[in-house]
Amino acid sequence: MQGSLHLNRMRTQHAAHLCRLFELSAAAQKLLETIPATTPFLYALIAQRQWLDAVKLLAYGLRKRRAIWWACLICRDYIKTIIKSDPEKCRRELAVVLLAEIWVRDPQQQNRTNAYNAGLGVDTSSPVHWLASAVCCSAANLPRNPAEPVLSSHYIYARAICMVLECAAAHSEHGEDIYRQALRQGVCLAARNNDQRMRGRFCS
Repeated sequence: MQGSLHLNRMRTQHAAHLCRLFELSAAAQKLLETIPATTPFLYALIAQRQWLDAVKLLAYGLRKRRAIWWACLICRDYIKTIIKSDPEKCRRELAVVLLAEIWVRDPQQQNRTNAYNAGLGVDTSSPVHWLASAVCCSAANLPRNPAEPVLSSHYIYARAICMVLECAAAHSEHGEDIYRQALRQGVCLAARNNDQRMRGRFCS
């Protein structure tokens, strides 16, 4: 993945500010010391196949609804893999994804509750379960005052999004391909005001 898009939709371009919210691997921590800006840091993580660190950076760095929309895309790709083997499970889990997407478009409490309740019947090994959890945990509001400390509880939804991708990869024999595809989608969502042709390269 070439680092051609500037990730304007990330919360900050100071990677260290984001990385205070979660634990980095030792390799990623060393990388952060030499690459302090969020966009090149993410591309460097992907280039070095530090998948979990890259996922965390996107999950915590994207705005809440955009991050959960990313999780919806990951779940849709996962559901495509189970259509033939378990169509009934596919139907149930797609219903949860659709409710999560409704909340993203219209973040009312009732829509959040509907998505969460639908996800209660989904096995915890499924990424769809964690998508519903992310929607539920999105109720925690982030402080508006930059001087106000950000508590880890504000980002429980981001932890759930990381679990979405970990579970999706665990269900596949080609886990690295799952991470690559999901990170392409995440990069696309993190970018804006960029050349449309370049955006297409990352979203395809």
